[in-house]
Amino acid sequence: MAKVRYHLGPKGPGVCRVDVENPRSKGCPYGGESGSENHFATMAEAEGAYAEQMEASGNGLVVVSARLKPRAKISPFVGNLAADLKRAARDRFDVLAADSYYGVSKDSKGNFVADSSEGLERFKDSLIRSSGYELDPEIDYADSDAGIIGSIYIKELDLSVENQNLEDDLQSLHDDRQMVASAGREYWR
Repeated sequence: MAKVRYHLGPKGPGVCRVDVENPRSKGCPYGGESGSENHFATMAEAEGAYAEQMEASGNGLVVVSARLKPRAKISPFVGNLAADLKRAARDRFDVLAADSYYGVSKDSKGNFVADSSEGLERFKDSLIRSSGYELDPEIDYADSDAGIIGSIYIKELDLSVENQNLEDDLQSLHDDRQMVASAGREYWR
């Protein structure tokens, strides 16, 4: 069996499954006249050539798959990219936190707090949408049946937002549940 090769196809780099040592093989359709054009020894070489080809054709930057070995060093470009993405996500967070619609602010210690569970729910949903569904906050429910949120934690930003009026929300829920439970009793005498 032939050594694994990689080619550039119409959808980008991929494994070439043609066995060039087989005399009955018709060759790779992406091999050009020589049969070995657009072929590479490693996927990394194929991805690099594809990125160059796309940039040369005016398609701008191309995101290629990350194939890091467990102990591989991260290049400065990748490190800067991660920092840029984190900064952009933090900017989205700050814009939403500044909007009074969500009732999110900083307390005296500099921690983010929300005025209510409802505001925290709206804030969480807007943050997820504004990040293109890339952020996935962890939700700590004080009462999951009623959807009362105690706090959310955004792992990607290492930030949390606490519900500063959690006790009031829980008391309101308790009062509502008592009123529903006593619906059969007479309110007015």
